[in-house]
Amino acid sequence: GGLLILCACITGVVWIFSDQILWVLGKHYAGLNTELVLMAISSCLNLLYGAAFLLGTYRSWVINPVIFISVSITTTIGAVVLMDTSSLQNIIMLNIIVTSIEISMLMIFNVWQMIKAKE
Repeated sequence: GGLLILCACITGVVWIFSDQILWVLGKHYAGLNTELVLMAISSCLNLLYGAAFLLGTYRSWVINPVIFISVSITTTIGAVVLMDTSSLQNIIMLNIIVTSIEISMLMIFNVWQMIKAKE
C-alpha cells in the first residue's frame, strides 16, 4: 500500500510541476509535459515490478521463465502490432502496457503461492 501511495505522490508532483522540471532540463525539452508524466508513471510501474519480483524471490517463488518470457514477448509483439509506434508518447505507453502485464502476472503468481503455502 505504501509503495502505491509513494508512486501516486511522485506522479502527482511530476504532473503538477512538469513545466518547472522541463525548464530545469532545458529549452529543448519544452512542451514534453505529457511524455514527462508518462515517464514518471512508467518509472513507478518499474519500481512496483521490482517490488513484486523481490517479494516472490525472497520466498523462493520464481515463476517459470518460459511462461514469463513467452507472455512478455507476446505482449510486446501484440502491443507493437496494435499501436502506432511512431511517437514518443506511444512508445512510453507500450512500455507501460508491457510492464503492467508483467506486474499483474507476478502479483497473481505471488498471491497463488501465498494461498498454496497456507494449505
